[in-house]
Amino acid sequence: AIAGNGFATVSWQPPASDGGWPITGYVVTSLPGGQTCATNRALNCTVTGLTYGSAYTFSVTASNSVGIGPASPPSNTIVSATVPDAPTGVNAIGGNASAVVDWSAPANNGGSRINSYTVTSLPGAVTCIANGTTQCTVTGLTNGQLYTFSVTATNGAGTGPTSAASAPVTLATAPSKP
Repeated sequence: AIAGNGFATVSWQPPASDGGWPITGYVVTSLPGGQTCATNRALNCTVTGLTYGSAYTFSVTASNSVGIGPASPPSNTIVSATVPDAPTGVNAIGGNASAVVDWSAPANNGGSRINSYTVTSLPGAVTCIANGTTQCTVTGLTNGQLYTFSVTATNGAGTGPTSAASAPVTLATAPSKP
């Protein structure tokens, strides 16, 4: 079983014996909850309606024209993922038409590894994407402008809420006339 955002994709191997009749279908059942999905002959299906953050295992039954066989042993345990919390501690240091922004990873990753972070400037909504790091350099900004920055975290379940904004920073400006 592989966890998703309120769902799990479950795959299996066919039974060693079809009981002398061709397999006509499979039913996957979650434990706890009893959510199910059914297939005709496919060896995978997606169980939906899972509660975020809850642990589940799954069993599979096969059927043929005679009836339904015994359930498989339970699958591996998965935790249904949700989006991560907002990053914290956003800090920005202004530069020349750019800003280096860093932050702390959220305490709760939603039960799934964080794949990326997106930093967004205000004003302008200029973005920077960081993969596997908690720092990003936002470029293409306007010197002399006052900016704040916010960050979102994205995992396999989706993008979480936006962080609190950084303290405002003013980007570099050219010196005045001598």
